[in-house]
Amino acid sequence: TGGPRESSRPHMSAPQDQQVAVVGCGLAGCMTGMLFAKRGFRVILTEKNEDWRQNEEEMKDDLHRNNIKRSINLALSHRGRSALKQIGLEEEVMRFAVPMVGRAIHTSKSSLDADAFQPYDENDPSNCIYSVSRERLNNLLLERLEAQPNVTVLFKHSLTHIDRKGVAHFETTGSGDSVNTYNDYRKGTYQIQPRLIVGADGAYSVVRESLLRLNLTNFKRKYISHGYKELTIPAKDDKFALKNHNALHIWPRG
Repeated sequence: TGGPRESSRPHMSAPQDQQVAVVGCGLAGCMTGMLFAKRGFRVILTEKNEDWRQNEEEMKDDLHRNNIKRSINLALSHRGRSALKQIGLEEEVMRFAVPMVGRAIHTSKSSLDADAFQPYDENDPSNCIYSVSRERLNNLLLERLEAQPNVTVLFKHSLTHIDRKGVAHFETTGSGDSVNTYNDYRKGTYQIQPRLIVGADGAYSVVRESLLRLNLTNFKRKYISHGYKELTIPAKDDKFALKNHNALHIWPRG
């Protein structure tokens, strides 16, 4: 599962310098790759982790298996729908999207009932946002990317650095771990020199680190005081535990 995933159809004709590399196969990376592919660029997407769609049965009980599967749902608004429309996926995604017409505010510590409701649009309830599974959307984008004749998807390819000539160096061990020390001298076991490199590799981006070192750029990271905890409110009598499932439920504390 770590090798190239390419369609059997021939590549679209494009100049050699029209190759784009996107580092990271999350939502941002996949969407970026699709938009470039639709414009005729030859696209290489790389992901340091293994393909999370494989071995579903073995991984289903592991809450720490990866960020894709344990992330909260995506709130999809007009801007996101517009992007999906550009790549021809809006209608398909909207079939499994759940409308959220407002916010349900919970202040009680003993009841699941909401104490207040704040509609997003008091006049037109159809003007709302939609809840979408990040994993399902990510998988759909990956499937469509792999079907493109001008796209290559490489799992278990961890970017180590980008050198001054614009060559991106990768390790292909499949561990998904970054190198302990940034090393801009060691050559990667896999190398590419595309026209453009897009960093969609998260908060601890190796692409960003390369830019900082190549351009002597200052960078500051600030952490918020909030934490993250995943919890599940199971169904009751085969019904939603929360009365209004067409709302964004918020438990403000602190």
